[in-house]
Amino acid sequence: MLDNRDFQKELLAEGFSEKSAIWYSSYLCAENSNILFDYNMREKYHRLGFLISSVSVYDLNKYSLQVYLKDYDYFKMFPLNSWQRIWVNDKLTLSYIFRGECFDGVMPKYYFYKTEKGLMKLPDLKEFSSGEEEEAAFLALLRERGNLAGKPANGSKGRGFCILSYKNKSYYINQESCLDEDVIEWIRSHNNFVYTEYLSPAMVMASISDYVPSIRLVVINENGDHPEIIGGYVRFKQPIGPVSDDIICNLDVQTGYYNGGYSIFADHKEKVDYHPLSHQRLEGQLENFETLLDIVRSMGRYISCLEYLGYDFAYTDEGYKLMEINTHPSIRLLQIFHPLLFEGRTKEYFEKKIRSMND
Repeated sequence: MLDNRDFQKELLAEGFSEKSAIWYSSYLCAENSNILFDYNMREKYHRLGFLISSVSVYDLNKYSLQVYLKDYDYFKMFPLNSWQRIWVNDKLTLSYIFRGECFDGVMPKYYFYKTEKGLMKLPDLKEFSSGEEEEAAFLALLRERGNLAGKPANGSKGRGFCILSYKNKSYYINQESCLDEDVIEWIRSHNNFVYTEYLSPAMVMASISDYVPSIRLVVINENGDHPEIIGGYVRFKQPIGPVSDDIICNLDVQTGYYNGGYSIFADHKEKVDYHPLSHQRLEGQLENFETLLDIVRSMGRYISCLEYLGYDFAYTDEGYKLMEINTHPSIRLLQIFHPLLFEGRTKEYFEKKIRSMND
């Protein structure tokens, strides 16, 4: 096995960007040291350009391997979007881009941003602020709202997400009781964090899970004026513990109907029809789904210089809220339901990208 740095040099010579070479080689190295994966199977699929963790959740009884986009090719394609992707990769700038009447109510309220110099108030705080200094204003807002969400301004997949709470005259960090000074110390020790309103699931979804599910919609907007929603899924977050990463359900992006749930593990998936905690059936219709489609198409035309994006929305009692946009969204979960080289628009789009890379 090559040293990781030597392998990265090989990837660079093959046309990878520096960033994608680091990503891809890191994934391969992590799989090489993971005892969950059979050595022979791992080596076989690595040679074919797939991560074994990806192949482990694909339906090779239904489809041939050829209809799945290779991880090698997808990492090599990075970046699919122009430099303007930095506008939406950062959650702070994302909130400013979609601020205004056109997308009124779609963005969660953004209250604070933590810089190296300290806590900074954001415009959405005005409706609550009473003129206190920043840290006092934070605690006052937390007491008023009950819950606030904190997350790195740069990041994806929910990494670093935290919940700060106040209930029954007590403070909590990620549901663990603490003092007000512990909250302040938490804030001071987490630079580049944004603090927003905490999103709770709409009543119709809350019967399934206390955690707001994420609605992923993947969009191709190759020419800038015709966003095409080519696939999606609904993701139910699992509580922390020795369980699967998450539960995902297939989403019909024409109708908003979701079903066909799977618990996703590192090395396999398991079919689930009912949520393991609430015991509610993982099947239903997203309300006002056409409204969500209109929002996504309008956003796509608004940021027309970005051609391939994964939008993550929450469905709340106040409507759909944009949580983040991914400019190189993971293909592993999407291809469980939508093999990208099977047929149609995604096959056309990615085969063209592959030909362009190899010319």
